[in-house]
Amino acid sequence: MTNKTALILGATGVVGTQLVKEISNSKIHSEIHLLTRREMKFTEPKCIGFDNLSKYADLFKVTDVFICLGTTIKKAKAKEAFRKIDYDYVIEAAKMAKTSIVKELLVITAMGTLNHQ
Repeated sequence: MTNKTALILGATGVVGTQLVKEISNSKIHSEIHLLTRREMKFTEPKCIGFDNLSKYADLFKVTDVFICLGTTIKKAKAKEAFRKIDYDYVIEAAKMAKTSIVKELLVITAMGTLNHQ
């Protein structure tokens, strides 16, 4: 058994859903924590709002963080909402990972998303 643990942000999206399946089927991580904006069909994950992310620093006490957050302008309905999901939440999560025990951080996002000023 491994002592690697994972936190997946955006586990209900297209990429996140597939990543949850892949990591669940592998023997690499002994624990997987899911942080989502929408409820999932699982009974265990704690679903919280990303606007309160800093209140949940304990979730970042894992070895690996996978950030799969993203939306479209059509779904977000406004540039500000789009930026919040695709940029602000990603940056905040990365900062929280940096101040925790995280050893590996992977960000999967749309091309150009992190080029915001």
